[in-house]
Amino acid sequence: MAWIKTIPPSEATGRLKEVYDGILRTMPFVPKMRQLASLRPDAVEALELLAKRAHFGGTSLGRDREERIALVVAALLKCTYCAVAHGGLMVRDGKATATEVTALACNYHDAGLSAADVAMLDYASKIALDPEGISERDVADLRKHGFSDVNILDIALNASYRVFVTRMAAALGLEGEEWFEKIDPGLRETLTVGRRL
Repeated sequence: MAWIKTIPPSEATGRLKEVYDGILRTMPFVPKMRQLASLRPDAVEALELLAKRAHFGGTSLGRDREERIALVVAALLKCTYCAVAHGGLMVRDGKATATEVTALACNYHDAGLSAADVAMLDYASKIALDPEGISERDVADLRKHGFSDVNILDIALNASYRVFVTRMAAALGLEGEEWFEKIDPGLRETLTVGRRL
């Protein structure tokens, strides 16, 4: 359980039930990250819309790059929920092996990525850890690696969204999803980068 009251889908009524039903039309469960805001159905709706625009296939980057950003930023910010969720999804969906996910989470510079993906993750890392240290040179470097201005905006949206949700998860004691138990225990332990779930 989270540290505040949350309303599960089985108890939702009114506007919250409508919002949850909309989520359930696109995925098999309502993530606990959305349930965390359930006392404010309008916030659940806004979070879901933002998630679909900044992540989950809503950017020009493609799902693989979106997931890399999510995993790296989660690891840097020590958000176990997000690291386990995104690393676990990458393995479950066959987008990466457990070894590749571990390399991304521990040191993406040594993960065998393209120079463009390393530049993208360097920028996302700066957004997470040192946003005031970002300069126009960082954006110019992304352009040199083939990223358009829309791509650069999408990197910033994705990384900034991840910063927001990792802070919300930490601030309110978000617990893990039931499906996390299906993830290899060794990988789950590696991705426990912060608070234990």
